[in-house]
Amino acid sequence: MDDGDEQIQERRTRWRIIQPDELIATFLLPLPDPIGLEDGTIIPTFVPLDNIEIDLLQPWLNHLWFQDSAGGDYAYPCSEILGNDASHTDWSDKYALSSSIQFHQTFSDAAIRDGLEAAMNVARVVSGPHLTTEEKAEALSEQMVRHIALDHLRSAGLGAVTIAECGVGLRIAGGTLGSAGPFTFGGARENTAEPLEADEVYPDQVARWSWRFFPPDAVIDPLLVERRLRNAIAVAITDLRSIQRATVAFQREPTIISSIERLPLFVPVILRRASQIGDPTVAPEVNLMVTRGVIGSIVAPQTISTDMMVSLSDTRHRLDNGVFSAHLDLHREAMVAIDRYGDMRMGALLLGISAESLLDELILHLMWEEAKSPEHAAREWMRGLDARVRSELPSRLGGPWDMTRRNAIGVWAQEVAALRHRVVHAAYIPSRAEAEAAVRGVNRLVSHLCDRLAAQDILSKYPRTALSLACEDGLRRRNAYTRRLSELQNDRREVPWHETFVRWREAWRRTRQDIDGKPREPMLDQTRILAVRDPDRTLRWVLHDYTQHLALQVEAPGIPARILKQIHSSADSFHSLGYPLPVSTSLRDVPKPVVSQDARWTEEYHLVPMTGVMVDRSDLRQEM
Repeated sequence: MDDGDEQIQERRTRWRIIQPDELIATFLLPLPDPIGLEDGTIIPTFVPLDNIEIDLLQPWLNHLWFQDSAGGDYAYPCSEILGNDASHTDWSDKYALSSSIQFHQTFSDAAIRDGLEAAMNVARVVSGPHLTTEEKAEALSEQMVRHIALDHLRSAGLGAVTIAECGVGLRIAGGTLGSAGPFTFGGARENTAEPLEADEVYPDQVARWSWRFFPPDAVIDPLLVERRLRNAIAVAITDLRSIQRATVAFQREPTIISSIERLPLFVPVILRRASQIGDPTVAPEVNLMVTRGVIGSIVAPQTISTDMMVSLSDTRHRLDNGVFSAHLDLHREAMVAIDRYGDMRMGALLLGISAESLLDELILHLMWEEAKSPEHAAREWMRGLDARVRSELPSRLGGPWDMTRRNAIGVWAQEVAALRHRVVHAAYIPSRAEAEAAVRGVNRLVSHLCDRLAAQDILSKYPRTALSLACEDGLRRRNAYTRRLSELQNDRREVPWHETFVRWREAWRRTRQDIDGKPREPMLDQTRILAVRDPDRTLRWVLHDYTQHLALQVEAPGIPARILKQIHSSADSFHSLGYPLPVSTSLRDVPKPVVSQDARWTEEYHLVPMTGVMVDRSDLRQEM
């Protein structure tokens, strides 16, 4: 799928699955450090449904609804579109809501607050009827217990608290809660022969939790509620961390990211039906859930304005897709270790790893843009970072690379890499001056690499790498952003750069592991038969092990003419519109062929559509 297809997909309506009687757990979580989102910002996290999750929904579709994920009250029963044959339903625009998080900005006593007081204040306000941002701020001001004037707090930016109101559906509907509120972390599950429930097997994947419907007068199993509450707060924190990582990378401020361990000892939780949220006639009870906690920062961050949300969303997308993101995460952790915890040893160690991650990923991205296959890159990979840098980068990027001089590369080698080696091999504890010099060394290395990529002769060879690392803003600051780059960014014939490179990098990593260790072996019980139809109507049959990312072309299984007709009809719906790539159909209940032990399995991208890794779309032409 090219960039144009992805843009069309983004404009399609996305539907989320709802159940009006579902129990929703709303956690009021004080962040360790405040973040600069505007007060009242709501960020939902949707997850697409895979085949397993769709199958789990089938028995309950008559009890579920679809609702426009963009908001509004319009919803319709799932049964209306399913008819008698759910297998023909288009699930590509159906999503499960992992969480919905609203951010509240408030203040508390800077001398004593640990976030719980502010969270309780917000819980009392948001558990009632919907309020405007101004009404909410006034209500919070009235409830606040303070030792100094609120106006002075606000003007000084002290005592700032960000509260994340995290709503997570428990997939429990009907019934009533028992009199004993199950709002503490209880003991482990008893060792019985009973099979584990889906939320125990997949505690962090709401879409895989089984729906539990109870009669109206039945008491819901308190252990079920407690277990799903524990899982739900973990899901909320996972999604919250993703948002925090994006804001931190966007603002480049050392910020502590949320975790269970960094929460207060107690956090407020509201348990209510989905239909009761915002209902002024319902007064849900605010309970406390036991957790663990520490005191975070009390300084208000710079606010990210509404007109900057598009850039923030792009930053989050880039980080979640993992292109040149590992070194940013490591850099953030190093700054937190140095500036928040005073841990110079951990800071120096993380800075060294950050630089190594950046250099390795740069080499890989350059190879990808040269259209080298991941297998070829894996075979040529040299051991030792110094050797790789000397071998791979000077010829591609030019410029000074003498590690004995005081240029950017020399400073990295002497003040970052060498310091990391002393920490690793001698348990050395650096001074603050040494740690801060390492910070400057990494920052200088990043700037140097971006400068080299922005050089005219290098930019003409590696424009995708330059845009991925330096970004458009970085190239503009270097007066290197041209019309050609703009046209390349908007060229619908281009593959999606970030997603494609990440798949290339993972294929390279798997191949390296095969070379260095025991090669992967396909798990035949996890394979599925794919019918791959080319635009010229040629059919190929592929056995795909999606767990090991391996594929094998096989002889045609015995397929009824009716199924073959459906395969061609489905593919024609794409190819008749000019879609230039093969289309695959997964077949169920088809006998799998017998595979010999010496069968030549290959990386999936050679045979399986939508797994492409090559920048020039030469996946199917690569030597296997």
